[in-house]
Amino acid sequence: MMTGCQHIPLSHLLPGQKAHICGLCGGRSFRQRITSLGLNIGCEVEMMKSSGTGWCEGPILIRAGNTRLMLGHCMAEHVLIHRE
Repeated sequence: MMTGCQHIPLSHLLPGQKAHICGLCGGRSFRQRITSLGLNIGCEVEMMKSSGTGWCEGPILIRAGNTRLMLGHCMAEHVLIHRE
């Protein structure tokens, strides 16, 4: 984890914003699922599209490197990021 940064859920990014993953809040299977998608601590992500702003309101589309991924909003709530 990075020190001195504001940790917020991935789902709180706005389209076009970039951030780095700094934590995963969940059990072993959640962490395995997220990392199997290539979303590791330190990975840069960019929000491409968000379906909603409330709790668990549809999927989000992110870019990590050259890969685009769609995550459930609730899943994205458990991926902590820090903005650039």
